[in-house]
Amino acid sequence: MPVEQARAFCLDVYRQLAVPEDELPQLTDSLLDASLRGVDTHGILVSHIYAQRIRSGQMIPGRHLTIDKETSTTALADAGQGLGQTTSTEGMHLAMEKARQHS
Repeated sequence: MPVEQARAFCLDVYRQLAVPEDELPQLTDSLLDASLRGVDTHGILVSHIYAQRIRSGQMIPGRHLTIDKETSTTALADAGQGLGQTTSTEGMHLAMEKARQHS
C-alpha cells in the first residue's frame, strides 16, 4: 500500500472514531513511521485494536496530561487513558522544559 493511501486510511479510521483533529497527525504519523520501520506491533496493523479500545472506553482520545505532583525537576503525570502517542509527547516536552531550566 502506498504511504499516502495508508495515511488516508488512518485519518479516515480515526476521524470515524472521533479522534480530535489536533491529535490525528501525531497519531497517524506515529503509526505510519512504525509500519515503515517494520515494527508492526506499533504500526497501522494495530488500528483494529485501537478501534476496539476507543469504542470500549479503554482509550479516550482528546485527553491531556494532568500533573498529580510536581517539583522543579520532576513531575508525576496521569494521561487519563488518553492516546499514548500524544500524551507521551506532552510528557516529553514537560521533561525537556524542566531539563532546560536546570541545565
